[in-house]
Amino acid sequence: MNQLKSFLVSLVTEHLLAKFFAIVFATATVLLIEREITTPIAYVDGRVPNFVGRRPDRVDDDSAYVILQAEPGVWVDRPPSALKILVSGPKNEKATFDANPVIRLRIRQEQIPPGEGLEMRKILLDEKSFESDVKDLVVRLLEPLELTVDRVVTRSDVPVRMLPPANLPENRIFDEDRSQLRPGAVTIRGPRSVVESYGDGQRVTLVLDRSGPRAAIESGQEYPLKLSDDILQRGVTLASGASPKVVLALRTPAFEKIRLGDLPIHWSLTEEVRGALAAGELAITLDNSFVREADVVLEGPPEIVKQHEGDEKRKRLAQQIYLIADPNQDIATLGDADKVTSIRLQAIGVPTGLKASLDPATLVITLSRRDSENN
Repeated sequence: MNQLKSFLVSLVTEHLLAKFFAIVFATATVLLIEREITTPIAYVDGRVPNFVGRRPDRVDDDSAYVILQAEPGVWVDRPPSALKILVSGPKNEKATFDANPVIRLRIRQEQIPPGEGLEMRKILLDEKSFESDVKDLVVRLLEPLELTVDRVVTRSDVPVRMLPPANLPENRIFDEDRSQLRPGAVTIRGPRSVVESYGDGQRVTLVLDRSGPRAAIESGQEYPLKLSDDILQRGVTLASGASPKVVLALRTPAFEKIRLGDLPIHWSLTEEVRGALAAGELAITLDNSFVREADVVLEGPPEIVKQHEGDEKRKRLAQQIYLIADPNQDIATLGDADKVTSIRLQAIGVPTGLKASLDPATLVITLSRRDSENN
């Protein structure tokens, strides 16, 4: 009986020990496997492109990218296009990260240090500013990251001015006094250092908004306005719902004239024509009664004409104007007998802003081929 009891006790003990060791072994195996799949590994090591504000439509390769996301009240001035970072995380999350390799870099208002004046502030960022959807992802900066930031503010009743539109009809100029801007002041939003520099006599610049149909610009028509590109690039926008417009007024400029009198015409004949003339094979007849000079009148805005008032200034102006028979016209077609050509005259050296008119404006030339038998 005692032997049977000892056998049963021994059997139960061995069974329990076997189960215990099996549990210990299984637990150790699970821990080792868990340790293996959760061991941090490098996902990215090096430069990563940085996209401001939104997820890019496409990335050139499968590498990670950073989205810089500033809070609505923060403006980041000229952020870097790439960051040098080391990204690591659990091995079992690598596939998840590769499927969505996005890291967010958040800039918050409380990170902007206080200060006097309108200058922007500089902040030095660390790894705590990075976020990701991957659990236990670690981002380490491989070089310092300093950003220039500013608080976004709104300013109302900023007076506006409009730049003259481009591509106006010929002989028409922008009449700023008669053009009607509606409203005369707008609300703008953007970096404090820029926005608060406007107002108190400093006007914000608007231009015609030509993003719609490219119809011809006409006087008396209403056109939408927008902020000029240089202001938009500094982070300034019109307040939501703002839609400034202008009823455009154009006028014909009041040109004044400078008469310089008769100036000599300089000829520039081709080598072929000169050779034919020298050989007696070609004769030139001027049908303008052998005109050798042209009457020159300069015309332009009063403010430019005024710069050349006075006899001495006009004499110097006459000396710098050079009249030529347009060398781009071909008068050297020697195969034609009696070829009649109208040659344009050009005035070289006309001051910027002035336009020259010539009388005559053209010379009518007859080229006659001489028969060698009649020479």
